[in-house]
Amino acid sequence: MPFTVHSFGGRILDGWHLLSLDAPTVALVWTCAFAHAAQVYLQPLGLLMLALATWLLYVADRLLDGIQPSHASSLQARHYFHRRHRKALLLLAVPATAALIWFVSTNMDPAPRREDFFLAGCALLYLLCVHLPFSPVAREDFELPKELFVGIIFSAACVIPAWSRCDIARPQLLILAIFFAALCWLNCVAIEHWERCGTPHHGKHPSTIWMGVHLVPAALSLAGAALVCAVFFARINQTRYLASVTSIAASAFLLIWLELARGRLQPLRLRSAADAVLLTPAAVLVFTSAWPLLHFI
Repeated sequence: MPFTVHSFGGRILDGWHLLSLDAPTVALVWTCAFAHAAQVYLQPLGLLMLALATWLLYVADRLLDGIQPSHASSLQARHYFHRRHRKALLLLAVPATAALIWFVSTNMDPAPRREDFFLAGCALLYLLCVHLPFSPVAREDFELPKELFVGIIFSAACVIPAWSRCDIARPQLLILAIFFAALCWLNCVAIEHWERCGTPHHGKHPSTIWMGVHLVPAALSLAGAALVCAVFFARINQTRYLASVTSIAASAFLLIWLELARGRLQPLRLRSAADAVLLTPAAVLVFTSAWPLLHFI
């Protein structure tokens, strides 16, 4: 097959997903977006450690998914990749864990350390609940959808660095965090729906099934609410929050586009694109930074 920029970019996107770099990148981008909105400075080393912790969590989750016989029917390309390269990934995880422990014990401020310990406990609890064979999460009658739980944990991890370093912007950050948690929830639902479409609904929460079937109106509702919130922030002269809230609306619209175009995309490409559409804050921040320069052209 001849080389094209499109195929090369698609392979990079797929590799980004298979190496579990997607979630760390999304976490890094949104953590910077929240910090930018709250006007707080985050140390580059701290941001690197956040990305590293996210990578370790997702690698562990995908490795555990790949070794459980009960999950064999739902394994995807990422699980086979992690199972095939588990020795290399585990070797990389050892120094990564050591670096993370060193940073938390010697360089992290007390306030974010306490909040991050609580958050890490919730993340570990999630891993145990999902992967222990006798866990109640594996039952169909479990009351809390794991997609919602993931959305809340992921959103909290991204907002805590800014939250712990500011006081006056906390109400606005809470609003942004709720919208972002809803976006992450919708993202997880979309992935679950796309990967299990046409298969029995065993193990799915009723809310996940309903939202998967009604993905477009759910995403439109989220985008509409985010845009209303953007107007509210503009009316009260809180313009520094506009980039984050409009990014949430843009990501929701892109999820709709993926839902409508998914029949033309390969499963791996669709899965990698599902996380790529969450990188909208990077594009919005670049655009808003470059906007003043357009007046001089």
